[in-house]
Amino acid sequence: MQDNKLSLKNVTALILASGDAERLSSLNLNSPKCLIEFNGVPFIKYLMHWLRYQGMERFVITTQEKFSLSMEEFINLHAPLNTTLITEKTAVNTAHSSLAGLKTILTPTTLLIVADSIFDVDLKKMYASHKNHDALVTALVSNREGLPDYPVLVSADNQCLTMCNRESTDQDFHSASTIGLYFVDTMALMKAINLSDTEINKEPVERLLPRVYAFWYADTYYDFGTPANLEWLQKHPEFIQSRYGYLHINK
Repeated sequence: MQDNKLSLKNVTALILASGDAERLSSLNLNSPKCLIEFNGVPFIKYLMHWLRYQGMERFVITTQEKFSLSMEEFINLHAPLNTTLITEKTAVNTAHSSLAGLKTILTPTTLLIVADSIFDVDLKKMYASHKNHDALVTALVSNREGLPDYPVLVSADNQCLTMCNRESTDQDFHSASTIGLYFVDTMALMKAINLSDTEINKEPVERLLPRVYAFWYADTYYDFGTPANLEWLQKHPEFIQSRYGYLHINK
């Protein structure tokens, strides 16, 4: 029998979809990246299907005011019933968007996830690690080549030393990058965010050390936030479908 304390039904997924898609500015998008369709299905529908498959039932999505109508339409037609949309007048950065979402969440734990990346991680195992460490933050990390430069130093027992650099002479620490997925203590992270912060994975999480742990990940990670990556993914929607499910939209 599954331990109810480890059930993802007790966790809210906070999906960050407030960005301006600056790396895709040449495409003149009039909706957020997460609504880009792959084989006729918006990416965020795949993402939420994957989260539900893993056991999640509560969702909060952040977006900008200029995208609110398109996001509301998606939620009304395709999102799970227990989905809340948080609209920001302007998107400053992921720290501000996270704070806006966290203020509405009632569950003690939140899964913080970006809306333009593909993962294939076992969330139940990651959540169990988060609980076993009594962590305030558990970050998905990897040391694969070609990842975003969000450096973190991790000890042999998976405790994070720093979230802002990977320089250390201590051989017991290993360098890695965070890749946009975190289990967090809702109240602790909300209190740790300052309006002067730049990114959620930097200053706010740094303030919660030493109760920050890494969950190592070596499998699928794909960010379609660049024109080249987006073009490839649109030609190969099976890359998403084989991981998040084969979905369709009833017109």
